[in-house]
Formats: sequence, C-alpha cells, structure tokens
Amino acid sequence: METAQYILLFFAGTFAGAVNTVAGGGGMLVLPLMIFLGIPSPIANGTYRVAIVFQNLTNLSVFIRNKMFPGYLTLFLAVPALIGCWFGSGLAVEVEAKSFNRILGLIMFVVVGLMMLKPSKSAVLLTPWRLLLGAICFAGIGFYGGFIQAGVGFIIILLTMKIFGLGIVQTNALKSAVVLIYTFLALYRFESAGKVVWSLAIPIALGNMTGAFLGARYAVAYPEKVRKAVLVLGVLFGIKLILDSLF
Repeated sequence: METAQYILLFFAGTFAGAVNTVAGGGGMLVLPLMIFLGIPSPIANGTYRVAIVFQNLTNLSVFIRNKMFPGYLTLFLAVPALIGCWFGSGLAVEVEAKSFNRILGLIMFVVVGLMMLKPSKSAVLLTPWRLLLGAICFAGIGFYGGFIQAGVGFIIILLTMKIFGLGIVQTNALKSAVVLIYTFLALYRFESAGKVVWSLAIPIALGNMTGAFLGARYAVAYPEKVRKAVLVLGVLFGIKLILDSLF
C-alpha cells in the first residue's frame, strides 16, 4: 500500500474511535472504509480485530479502576461467547470476498435499525432460566462477533439490559470484557489463517485511540448529531457494499 493509504487508515481509525466514544457504531463504519480502500474483505475483517483488542483493553481498564465491572456475570457469559466465536470466526476465514461484502451490506441495515431502538433497563431476578437465556444469546453474539463484529455492541447492550437488568455503565463494562475475551480467540483464528496484516492494523489501532481521546474531549456535546450521521453513513455504506458485490 502507498503511504497515503496508511494515512487514510489512521484517519478511518480515528473516525471510528471518535464515533464509538460519542455515540457508538464506529466499528460498523471502519470495516467498509477499509474495504473501499482496496483491502480484501477477509483481510480487513481479520486485521480490524487488533484495533478492537486495544479499544476494549482501554475501556475495560477504566471500568475496573472505577469498580464498575460485573465480574461474575461476565465470566459466565464469556464461556458461551467463546464457543460461538470459535465457529463464527472459523466460518469467516472461509467466506469469499464478494459473499462477505453482500452479508456485511445487509447487516449494515440491521444494525441501523437496532441503533434506532432505545435500550431500556428491566427490573429482573437472575433466575436459572434467565441465565440460560443469556447464555444462549451470548453464544449467538459470540458467533456473530467472531464472524463479522460490526455493530455487536448495540446487540449486547439491548439484550443485556433487558435480560439481566443492568444499568448502562455496567452493561458497557460487561460488553467491553466479553468482546475483549472472544476477540483474542477470533484474532488467533484470523492470524492462523493469514488474514491479519499487522502493518495495516497498527495505524488503525493508533487512530482508534486518538479518536477516542478527541471524541471525549471535543465532541461530547453532539452525541445525537453524530448518531444521525452514523445512521446515514451506515445506510449508504450498506448500499455500496451490496452493489459492489453484485457487479
């Protein structure tokens, strides 16, 4: 790749990090941006996992330092998520680029729909049946996260608040931990299949951290405007991915 493309990857990571900090959904934009820059989608899918690891390590350290980490529930849900991730990432390394782009394009519309929902906390008791439901859901989340990852944060937030009655802060702490745990496994699977290019991963990861800093410092006053921009871009990127996969 040319130097200009590495710079564009850094800015794509910066954009994603800022959006994630302000409104969420940055991950579902940076993966299509990598593909549009000419990176084959299986490589983009694997390489972006490096940035996800760095991002969630940073997030989780803050939650733990502030004693906002629901450790017992996280460990319980991480097990089915790991099992699901093993199968999802295994499928991802086998899917050819055009099929992946078509799937990602369709998923963009689903994620945009999820972003329009307002997560709500329910007052619940942690019964064995509710724990079983959570385990089944997180096996599916692990499969999806291992396969494509884009927008998984919204899915986790919606399900976790509804099933377990956690507040938004604890939900985000649990999300960061579970995603970090299964992403290590996904990264191993992609790396073993030769789908991770570290020279591409580093500028994206550095951009992610830069964007998170800038988002927290300068853009916290505009979360709704950022969310609307993500919705519009998500639809446009989804259309382009589907059209590109058809021709």
